[in-house]
Amino acid sequence: MVIHDTNVRTRKRRDELEQIRQLEAKIKAVEARKEKRKRRTESPVWKDFEKLKRQMARFAQICMDHQRGDISNSVLGFMTVLERQSREVRDTDIEDEDEESTTVAGLDVVDE
Repeated sequence: MVIHDTNVRTRKRRDELEQIRQLEAKIKAVEARKEKRKRRTESPVWKDFEKLKRQMARFAQICMDHQRGDISNSVLGFMTVLERQSREVRDTDIEDEDEESTTVAGLDVVDE
């Protein structure tokens, strides 16, 4: 019969360099989340959505006050979907100052 020593450590202790790398990776992840949150709150879509959300909430309440729960539920469901979609930050939501505007006024018409 063979007796195995069960007190042998199977885990490997991380050295300081590995710990530093893991902490740096965590710091980068936190900074990326912070930047994403900042970009979302600066987005023109998000700012206008906040105005729309207040107006839709007023409308839903008026519907409930006048016994139109069906319309109120539809408005609230639509508002939930819009909110979820507007939280997603897209690169097109925020225009950099260096980029040219893509509005009709910013387009140059070239006559040939």
